[in-house]
Amino acid sequence: MRSLALVTAILTLAGCQQSLHLYDIAHDDAGHDAARAATGGKSGKGGSSGTDGGGTDMRCSSVVSVIPDTPQMVVVLDRSTSMNQPFGSRGAGGAMGQLQLNAAMSALTAQVNLFGSNSDPRASIRFSFVDFPDTGGACQGTNACCGSDAKDWATLQKNIYACESSPPPDSCTPRPMAAALTKADSILTGSNSAPPYERYVLLVTNGPPSGCGGFPDDCNATSPVIETLAEDKIILSILGLAPNQDSLGCLTYPYNSVGQPVAQSVTDAQPLRDALNVIMQTAGCTASLNPAPASSDLTVTLPDGVVAPDRTNGWTYDMFGRLHLHGMACQSVLSGAGWNNLKVTAACGPGHGSGGPP
Repeated sequence: MRSLALVTAILTLAGCQQSLHLYDIAHDDAGHDAARAATGGKSGKGGSSGTDGGGTDMRCSSVVSVIPDTPQMVVVLDRSTSMNQPFGSRGAGGAMGQLQLNAAMSALTAQVNLFGSNSDPRASIRFSFVDFPDTGGACQGTNACCGSDAKDWATLQKNIYACESSPPPDSCTPRPMAAALTKADSILTGSNSAPPYERYVLLVTNGPPSGCGGFPDDCNATSPVIETLAEDKIILSILGLAPNQDSLGCLTYPYNSVGQPVAQSVTDAQPLRDALNVIMQTAGCTASLNPAPASSDLTVTLPDGVVAPDRTNGWTYDMFGRLHLHGMACQSVLSGAGWNNLKVTAACGPGHGSGGPP
C-alpha cells in the first residue's frame, strides 16, 4: 500500500507544479468524512492549516495571496426636516425614542469606529460624507436643493442637524437626492479613486426623492444618477428609515447585479445597526486572491481554525476572484486576527463555480 502511494505521488507531481501533500493512509475514511462535513462538502481537513489534512485521497493545492481591498465609501445622509421624526421603540416609562437623524448618526458612529479606525489600514473603509439639503454657502435660499461637498467624519458630526426643528404641516420636504448622489459619484470617480467594485455609496434617508425649484418630483432627476453610478461600477445601497420599502417610492426600483433590491427599510435601532453592519462588511471585508482560483474549492483558515463557506458567518468567493468575509469571520479579522493571518488554499486543476456556499 505504501509503494502504491509513492507511485501515485510521483505521477501527481509530474502533472501538477503546485504544492503536493501526501495524506497518511492510516487515517482511513473517518478523517476525510469529518473534513468534508466541516467544510460544507469540500475536500480537505479542518485545522490550523488549509493544506494539511487527513483522508484517503492525494491531491495538490496552492496557497494564494490575499490582497485586501482598500474601498472607498461615500455616505449620503438625509438631514431634511422630516428626519426630526421619532424613530424606533420608546424607552423606559414610555419616553420617546431617538429622532431619525440622531439614530442614523449613532448607528454610523459604531461602523466608522470599526471600519474607519482599524489599526490595519488595509482592513478599513475610506469614508467621505455628503449631507443634503445643504443650507450653507451657495446652497442657501432658492438654491437649497443641493448636496454638500465631501466631509470627513469629524466635520459631519460637528455640523449635522435637521434643517428645521419640526416638519412643517402639509408641505413638501425637500430631499434633493439627485444633487447629493451626483456629488458622491464625482468624489468616487475623481483622482485617487479606488478601482471599480471597490467604490460604494450608502444613501440613508426616510423617504423618496422630493426636490424643489425645477424638480418638484425629484425621482425624474434621481433615476438617471443611479444609472450613472451603476455605469461607473459603483455599488449603491439605500437604507430607509421607513415603515416599509413602499414608503421609499421610486428608490425601491433599482436592483444590484445579482437581482437583489438595492433599498431596504428599518423601523428600529437594532435592525438599523444590523443592516449597516452587513453593508459595511460587504465593503470592508473583501480581498482579491492572486492568482485568482478557477474554482471555489477553497480552504480558508484563521489562527483559531478553518472558516466555513457560509454567507452569514463565513466566506463567499465571487466571479471576479474576490473573497468576501461575513459575520463572525469578518469580525475576527477586524478585531485582532488581521488579514496577515488569513490563509487561503486553492485546490489545483481546472474548476468551476463561484461564490463558495450555494
